[in-house]
Amino acid sequence: MKGRTAGGPTLGAGIASGASQYVDPTQSPMQKYARVAESSWVQLGLLAKTMKDPEYTELSFRFALQHNPLNMRCLLELGDYHRSKEEFAKAIDYYKRLLNVDDRNGDVWACLGHCYLMTDQLNLSYEAYQRALSLLSNPGVRCVLSLSLFTSPVCAKGR
Repeated sequence: MKGRTAGGPTLGAGIASGASQYVDPTQSPMQKYARVAESSWVQLGLLAKTMKDPEYTELSFRFALQHNPLNMRCLLELGDYHRSKEEFAKAIDYYKRLLNVDDRNGDVWACLGHCYLMTDQLNLSYEAYQRALSLLSNPGVRCVLSLSLFTSPVCAKGR
């Protein structure tokens, strides 16, 4: 059985793949194609990430976004990718797009706060970290340390 794998991911893997689980029976063939293409690119991106191939990971998620610009999984993965490469302006763009879809994600607000901090946008960073703290039930060390930095006397003199 060359070329087959038992129990592999399916194209309609749903949230795990970053695609919607709902299948609309009234979809046109082109809409179905776009949905399958999006899901395929997401799966390829996750495979490339597992294989530690960051360039192909980024490319795959970007292609998935061409089929669905609101794919939350892709927006998060691309934001994280650019933040890890210290391309903070690009990361900010992806995190903001993600927050336009769902602004109740404290982890994304924390990542956005970090990017703003690294680009010396201190007021925006402070606001993003505050928002993260209000949304997270167990705020990470980065949020707490960053906010304590903002409230320290040394930082307060600079503001």
